[in-house]
Amino acid sequence: MICYGVWFHCYTCWQLSFYSYWGIYAAAWTTLICYASMMVVTYFLGQKYYYIPYPVKKIGTYLLAMLLCFFMKMSIDAYSDSWTQGMQLLLRIPVAIILMIFYVFFIVKMERKELKNIPLIGKYI
Repeated sequence: MICYGVWFHCYTCWQLSFYSYWGIYAAAWTTLICYASMMVVTYFLGQKYYYIPYPVKKIGTYLLAMLLCFFMKMSIDAYSDSWTQGMQLLLRIPVAIILMIFYVFFIVKMERKELKNIPLIGKYI
């Protein structure tokens, strides 16, 4: 419990000190940093006292594929910033849809064995 009090204090201090310069982005980043650090500490303490075999490699693979899609989309958006709004939409929306379809197919490929056990979904895979 004391551990979470320390994070709450750090969260409040970071948010108040960075809010005047970055605005609402300071709140978003400090929330992300605090929650991520709490997650990591809780994971390792939990594994120490009550071991649960989480599929860390699979979770990391999903995270890496998601970040790859995100940065590809952001680079396409940066490339088309100088275009007119109509031309931007003609490029950005199809790219976003294609990347989302790629990510869904990637997850289906990774989880094929588990998805086959679900009655409604399993007969289509």
